[in-house]
Amino acid sequence: MGQQMALVTHILGTIFAGVFIYFVAPYIASFITADEGLTYLVLYALLAVSSFKTARKIEEGKDEKTNELDELLEKKGEHK
Repeated sequence: MGQQMALVTHILGTIFAGVFIYFVAPYIASFITADEGLTYLVLYALLAVSSFKTARKIEEGKDEKTNELDELLEKKGEHK
């Protein structure tokens, strides 16, 4: 149960980060005097790689926070 919740939360966070990048990238591009399209490309590529690595860790059970969530949910289920 905790693993599914972690994956859903991770996906929602990735979507939020994508929207955030959409609005912030032009400001970053003007600040570093770079091409706006290239800035979008780099930021979205970094987001995709990071998101993929984190999702893989969650699915394989190697993510510490997900394991803590699983333990917490198991303890809560025992007290009912």
